[in-house]
Amino acid sequence: MRPWKITTALLVALPILFAAALDTQVSLAERLGNCQCTDYVYSRRADLPQSMGVAKNWLASARTVRLPYDQVPQVGDVVVFLQGEYGFSAEYGHVAMVIWANESRDRFDIAGWDGLKTDCVLEIYRGLAVTANTFFIHRKFADIELPDFELWSEQDGDWTRASPSAR
Repeated sequence: MRPWKITTALLVALPILFAAALDTQVSLAERLGNCQCTDYVYSRRADLPQSMGVAKNWLASARTVRLPYDQVPQVGDVVVFLQGEYGFSAEYGHVAMVIWANESRDRFDIAGWDGLKTDCVLEIYRGLAVTANTFFIHRKFADIELPDFELWSEQDGDWTRASPSAR
């Protein structure tokens, strides 16, 4: 068998290819110039199915795929604006990412793309109030089962050297 020969071109190209493959901050939609609000949210929430539809349908889609939602914002949530709320599209609705929420959870900031623009400019809106037409889709943590953990104390000694059978 002949060993692999690594050329100079391959040494230059491999890091670029790996960086492009791992770059989750720039979505395919952004590279293609399709800057819809849904594309931005999909690029930030890999846990969402790619079949949520136009923004105004995201609440119904969340219900169908059993994603939790309510009217209490948390950082990392998807906010869904219905019926032209805050001047967003009444025809299609609007979705964005919650980037800040106050302690009482009645005000929040969002980041996202506006599909009415031709370039992928990140829009940030600050100090929005929760209304009857704003809903927040949370991450689905209910599917994750955590193992039972025992609390460690200094009396237990060095846990890295202790065997499980010694406990």
